[in-house]
Amino acid sequence: MTSHEIDWERTAINFTASSAETESVLLNLEDRFPEGVPVGILTAALHDQGVSISEVLEDLYDLRMNGEIYEPIDDHYRVL
Repeated sequence: MTSHEIDWERTAINFTASSAETESVLLNLEDRFPEGVPVGILTAALHDQGVSISEVLEDLYDLRMNGEIYEPIDDHYRVL
């Protein structure tokens, strides 16, 4: 998937991110998604803060490689 062609307009839940930090938003959404926060919800929430999809995907990769988050099922994330 290339992110430069996608523009999220709204999320499927009633949530407004108060931060542009991927890990912070992930923490705030975790209670709503016991199986992990779907990447689409996370990218849509961060889009409202001016963060591009490619930036979110890069952040997720870095956080995973640093052992700060994990992916319990494909494309769903939780903080360790």
